[in-house]
This record gives sequence, C-alpha cells and structure tokens, in this order.
Amino acid sequence: MFAEPIDPPRLDVPVFSVRLVRERSHETTVVRTPADAARLCCEMLDGYDREVFLAVALSTATRVIGAHVCHVGTVDASVASPREVFRFCFLCNARSVLVAHNHPSGNLEPSRADVAVSKQLRAAGEAVGVGLVDSLVVGYDGRYTSLVERGLL
Repeated sequence: MFAEPIDPPRLDVPVFSVRLVRERSHETTVVRTPADAARLCCEMLDGYDREVFLAVALSTATRVIGAHVCHVGTVDASVASPREVFRFCFLCNARSVLVAHNHPSGNLEPSRADVAVSKQLRAAGEAVGVGLVDSLVVGYDGRYTSLVERGLL
C-alpha cells in the first residue's frame, strides 16, 4: 500500500521590491557649510505655499546622493517622523543627512517643535549610524536659519 503524497502547506507571503527613481541630479553638489546646504534646500523648496519637510542624503564625502520630500504639511506645520527620514537614507546608503523645511510666512525663527523634531532626528540618527548634519529653516531669496549655527542642535 502506498501513501498519497501530501502537498506542503502553501504560504501566502507578500514579496516586496523597492526601486529608487532619479528625477533630477545634484550629484556634483558638495555640502560643506550651512550656506551650501541652504542654497540647495532653498532651490528645492522654492514656490511651496505649505510647509514641506525635505531630507538630503549625503555620502561620506558630504556629496549629495539624493533628496526626498518626507512630508507636505499645512501653511504653518509639517512634522516628519524619523521613520520617513531614515527609510530614505537607508535606501540611498547615506552616511549622513541634512534636513530642512520652509516657513511660507517668511519668518525664519525656529519653533519649539522645530527644535524638538530636530533633536529627535539627531538621536535616531545616532542610533542607526546616520548622522544629522544640520536642520535648516529656509525662506525666500536664499535666507535660512541653521539650528547648528544657532547652537540649538
């Protein structure tokens, strides 16, 4: 007597793949100072009528690997979570990250929430090996506030 073969149970496991798609390139851009960072971020955030939170992934030589809009908020608020920022950094194989957001009002004074989110990002980055270089509040015409220059980060 022969036993009937038993089919192994079928596992329905979702399989995911992720691809990065380059929309434009800033590969030759090197960020050495907050002013360098501000030039790039002001260009990328120009024209938004709401607060937008941007992450810029950097190589070990502080060359720009890529940039990603992590969150689009309201006219006076944008909160990006460490999860959103660092997912992008991991996908880019970034060594460090620079974050920036605009204040459509033109007021470049960082809020308490801006400082708190930046400190949270710095701590998360230290935990996962991706350093936070700076956090900027950018305005119009290249104006900016660097939390590092202000001693707030």
